[in-house]
Amino acid sequence: MNRQQQDAISYLRIENQILRERLGQKRIILNDNQKRRLAAAAMKLGKDVLRQFGTLFSPDTLLRWNRMLIARKYDGSGGKRGPACGAANQPKLRQHEALTRDLRALGDRQTPFAAVSDTGLATNLQLKA
Repeated sequence: MNRQQQDAISYLRIENQILRERLGQKRIILNDNQKRRLAAAAMKLGKDVLRQFGTLFSPDTLLRWNRMLIARKYDGSGGKRGPACGAANQPKLRQHEALTRDLRALGDRQTPFAAVSDTGLATNLQLKA
């Protein structure tokens, strides 16, 4: 590493230290894009190097963000919103609930709803009407 790179690193360390002092104990809220960029850079350095620098976020937090964001990229989950397949099943679930509600309104409380498919419920509804 040459002298200019060492000076740049030294400057950035001092700048981060001053920013940390100015922020105090306030939480820093980042959006997903900012977390992704920071976590990607942190992964290149590794946990040991991050501990030496005294970062704004703990090395464990940065690496957790990286795992979370990579998992979201590949499994399609929306973070706290749950798996992507939940959104795709919403119309079918609403239709099932509507059919169940209609059958109950007709007085058919003996139908084992868990064992009957959506088409079976629709057939039962047409027969009762």
